[in-house]
Amino acid sequence: MEDGLVCFKCDDVFHQAETYFEHLTGIHGSLPYSTYHCTVCVPRTVFQSIYSFKRHMLKQHSTSFKNFKLTEQQDLFIQKSSAIIAEQPGPSSVTLSPVNVQTLEISADNEEEIMEIRNTLRQNFLNFTLNLYAKKILPRKQVLNLQQSTTSNIVGPIINAFEQVSQLTGSPNVKNLLWDLKDPFEFIRTEHRFNSKLKSLELTEEPRVLKYVDKDGNGQVKGCLTPIKFQIKKLFETKSNLSITLDNMNTLESHQNISSLINGYAWKTIKSEYKDKLVIPFHLFSDDVEINDAIGAHSGVQKVCGLYYNFPTMPTYLNSRLANIFVAGFLKSNAISQLGPSESLKELIDIFVDLETNGLNLKLKGKTVKVYFVLVSFL
Repeated sequence: MEDGLVCFKCDDVFHQAETYFEHLTGIHGSLPYSTYHCTVCVPRTVFQSIYSFKRHMLKQHSTSFKNFKLTEQQDLFIQKSSAIIAEQPGPSSVTLSPVNVQTLEISADNEEEIMEIRNTLRQNFLNFTLNLYAKKILPRKQVLNLQQSTTSNIVGPIINAFEQVSQLTGSPNVKNLLWDLKDPFEFIRTEHRFNSKLKSLELTEEPRVLKYVDKDGNGQVKGCLTPIKFQIKKLFETKSNLSITLDNMNTLESHQNISSLINGYAWKTIKSEYKDKLVIPFHLFSDDVEINDAIGAHSGVQKVCGLYYNFPTMPTYLNSRLANIFVAGFLKSNAISQLGPSESLKELIDIFVDLETNGLNLKLKGKTVKVYFVLVSFL
């Protein structure tokens, strides 16, 4: 029989099994569960899925395909990487033994083994997805985004790294790279490692604990403040939030009627003091909550005052999101009662005064822009 197999849809001839199956699914868009015809059998045998069709072709007509062999580079890579990992003990529970692969013949046994591996992987992927859906706080769209993000940001780079590692001969970093591929989350597995990494990338800052000395001379904690300057800086350096907000402020100023605080006399007076400087207003508001008693009167000893702020001149579609209402801090209500508003809010007031007088230097597209932020109301 002449080597090769004729496609039952377009009469093209193929000499490798995997190429033929990829042709059916990629070019003709054949679904896993659809009709497949064997052109070798007389009369043609019909199959209702690609899985049964593959088993039939590789068992009954394996002579129609040429043996598939690994390239010299692929063979060398497999042997080197497997040997390096097997020699070095590590924390990962995944173990790889040395592999000596010379040729890989497309036979029925190999095909069944490959299918078993693929089925196991797909079962793991399915379990991962089901676990995401089991978390009721995750809607379907976020689950799909997680799947896409995992594929593009984890799986893809790992495969690319495997393709490149075979070219890195004699480098001591190859060993570390292989361990990273075996255990990609090891460097951020613990809470400390994760937070340390975020800090090194300037993606987070620690909250500030506020203390005071009571009448007996004992140190007491009155609350904490979030890194407000850091939050504001990251907000307006991200995407085009600054330009969007400034454009929206210009639009609001063009209105003849009073449609926002921008059109009011108070804001016009504040802005006149800054002349041509960039200035953005923000609101501060508070809400009390009693810990361990969500439906109570909020008047017990565990009562906490939550402080929040937002930017009213951002576009409505941004302001309507809870993600754009930021936490300024939390203070114990009994500390406010004992110390009074001025003393208990002293550290917070200092931050707001600094934002109003000194502003923040924002880095936008390689340029530094100074923007001032003014508190216009405390609700």
